Amino acid sequence: MTIYGGDTFRISNTLTDYDDTPLTPDSQTVTLFKPDGSAGGSVGTPTVESAGVYYVDVTPDVLGPAGTWKLMWTITKGSKDRTDVIEFQVLVRP
Repeated sequence: MTIYGGDTFRISNTLTDYDDTPLTPDSQTVTLFKPDGSAGGSVGTPTVESAGVYYVDVTPDVLGPAGTWKLMWTITKGSKDRTDVIEFQVLVRP
């Protein structure tokens, strides 16, 4: 999939516990980072799709920059945190 700045796309995350049982976290935070590490673009609130499966709609800044962007998805359950890092390439429209 080609992603351009300003495009909205969906990222899904399947959350399970140690024995692969679907997990409902106490809280979730999702943050989008530009290639230089600064925050950029918008991320929707995680939405439940089915048991243990959540998604967010992501829109990188329309002006880029091009490069490897990161989405950090942190969940908290009880006193434990887990962070998943999802990387994707963003291009600037010609």
